[in-house]
Amino acid sequence: MIVAAGSRVALTGADAAFHARLRAAFGLAPASRELDPRGLAYCGAEYRVYPFMRIADAVRFFSAVHERWDADRLASDFALAGLDGTFEVRRMKRAYQRTLVLALSAASLPSTLVVENAEQFDEPPARALLARAVERAPAALVTFEGDAPDDLAAYTSVAPAATFDLRALS
Repeated sequence: MIVAAGSRVALTGADAAFHARLRAAFGLAPASRELDPRGLAYCGAEYRVYPFMRIADAVRFFSAVHERWDADRLASDFALAGLDGTFEVRRMKRAYQRTLVLALSAASLPSTLVVENAEQFDEPPARALLARAVERAPAALVTFEGDAPDDLAAYTSVAPAATFDLRALS
């Protein structure tokens, strides 16, 4: 487990340099990997599903490459977020593209969920899915570029990214 079990941490003021260090720590950027990425669902700010796909195509692809997959969870998350299998990814707003990545990641039943720039989940259904995913994850680390949102019920702690020691991740 990368973040302590039961932890749901929100980090505020997370800039590009912080995200670069975070990705490096998880082995997702050029650097030495410090943490074990098994069970990790990492939803980076620019991570998108292939734009030429429809949502149904993305589901078939991602379900085939994940050892663990919960189709019922995905269907429930799609219903909450208002996503439909016929939607073309390239025609979706950024918030919904991010929501799609989050829903696909959550369906893989991760032990740790990391979501960058959560302020980009700026549509109500996208925010609702983010809150559900964070609450349901065994452990979560969510970054915000600016201040944290008003509703922090899903988080066990909130801290400035500048003071967060990535070495504290277990």
